[in-house]
Amino acid sequence: FNRRGFVSYSMFQGDNEILFIEQDNGEFLQYSMFNRVGNIHISNDCKHYAYQAKRGNSVSVIIDNIESDRFTRINSCGFMLDNSFVYVAEIGEQCRLMRSEKELLFASAISELQLNQAQTIIGCIKRVGNTYNAMMISDEFREPFYSPPYDMISNINLHPEAALIGFKAMKNNNPRIVLNSSEYESGIQSGNPTFSHDGSAFFFAGDNNQDQFMSINGQKYIQKNGLNPTKIYALAPGSSTFAFTT
Repeated sequence: FNRRGFVSYSMFQGDNEILFIEQDNGEFLQYSMFNRVGNIHISNDCKHYAYQAKRGNSVSVIIDNIESDRFTRINSCGFMLDNSFVYVAEIGEQCRLMRSEKELLFASAISELQLNQAQTIIGCIKRVGNTYNAMMISDEFREPFYSPPYDMISNINLHPEAALIGFKAMKNNNPRIVLNSSEYESGIQSGNPTFSHDGSAFFFAGDNNQDQFMSINGQKYIQKNGLNPTKIYALAPGSSTFAFTT
């Protein structure tokens, strides 16, 4: 099912794989797929599809039956709201961030590729040499957003709609949590930075070796009964109430 509730599926007829995509009128469009590996991606309007195809030691992306160049490895992300398809292609020691046939970025490594829930912003980690940047790309920006450089970046998280990206970072062996360019004290250990489901709060759990705490929109709430920063937490929007499993 896609976000609008329309179903798609594939089945084999002999040696041929056929993709079926439900349309607004309840009918199904059919497409033939060849040498598919991995997942099938369907656009939000159910008019476009994409998948990876493998031949020998190379792999390509098929978008609406049009094949891309061949690469060593591909990390498919999904369709944006305008029906462009986002993926990272690796060839040799280099990576390319692609939006359908357009190259957006060229780097030593591109990781943690993702789209926000609104399907309007691309987020990823870019590495050139030993320097890491978190970045966002959108039609709303004149140019891509780059975070300050760090020695390491991981666990990026995009706001559901706004141009905000949170992540864990390391600089000179000092850990920190970052929201775009703003840094937060993370303590010696922290959980992954997260947005509440409505995007109203940016929060994470941390441990500064004296107290465990929950940081919500920059305000620190000390937890005297102890807190494991590595657990997954849920936050009630508009409050400091959070929940976790034991």
